[in-house]
Amino acid sequence: MKKIYSYSRISKFLAVGMAASLWAASSMMASAADFVFDLIPFTGSPAAVQVTVHQQDNNTLRFTASLESPDTGDLRGIFFHINESLYAPGDLTFAYVSSVDGLAGNPTFLSAFALNSVTNVGGSDNKVTPLGNFDIGFEFGGSGVGGGDWVHSITFDVNAISGNLDLYTFMPVNMTNFMAARVMSLPNGGSSKLSCCGTEVPEPDSSLGLLAFAIGGLLWRRRKTV
Repeated sequence: MKKIYSYSRISKFLAVGMAASLWAASSMMASAADFVFDLIPFTGSPAAVQVTVHQQDNNTLRFTASLESPDTGDLRGIFFHINESLYAPGDLTFAYVSSVDGLAGNPTFLSAFALNSVTNVGGSDNKVTPLGNFDIGFEFGGSGVGGGDWVHSITFDVNAISGNLDLYTFMPVNMTNFMAARVMSLPNGGSSKLSCCGTEVPEPDSSLGLLAFAIGGLLWRRRKTV
């Protein structure tokens, strides 16, 4: 028995429509994709900090930094490098959004932006030496629980004053230790300095690949068997 397949006009129109939908969906996913960075200690007590960067809109990136473990502790600040060829001081502004904290309500929020020059922000304890000078740094609240507050998680926005702020070009690619964090008041009374590796562009969602495969199947239908 030989199977004969023919190209269907209806299937063609349907496939073209679904392909357009796939392209639109993939574009939306790319614009809304998150970068997630897991920071681990390079010195000090055991701890884990996660930083998520989300494309909020065309000129806003939303950062959420969270102390993932242990359950208690004070996230003092984070530091990172950016793509210096595209952004310079004066191009960006920073705005506090929200936080999960205690003892004294919402923490103070300080920022510093100076290419290859940010060593600490606010208190002298909020630094991550000896990793070197960063481009951007933040301080969250006071110095540990003794400073009047503690921060478990904080969200803030990085905004472009003019033009677009694109997640895929904002971060430096494959730069060792491009991001760091400072944590204090850990359960054992210690503190920690944490860092993360280089960035990579996220792979497309695998479900899009499966949908593309399904669309390909619609282009052909079995007409008859002889």
